[in-house]
Amino acid sequence: LGSDLDAWIAVATLVMWLVITAGLALIWWGLYRRRRAARSPFLLTQAFALVVAWALASSDLTVDRVAGIALAVAAVVGLVIGLRPAVRETLV
Repeated sequence: LGSDLDAWIAVATLVMWLVITAGLALIWWGLYRRRRAARSPFLLTQAFALVVAWALASSDLTVDRVAGIALAVAAVVGLVIGLRPAVRETLV
């Protein structure tokens, strides 16, 4: 029973990552096509990235801490770029 459960957990994890990747790809595609509707999901993704970055940066492991700081910097840069008036005016 244990190995069956492990297999289902692995499948569920894979499906979750595929859905997340597909969602990020759709956000990228919307921004690439300069669609205004992609801006809110983009900003929300950056906010979620900050939450994950906080959890990573609070870790005891150095690798996690460095990854958390790098993710936080990328998320803040994304938020700043996404909130710029020039970006808002560029989106159709």
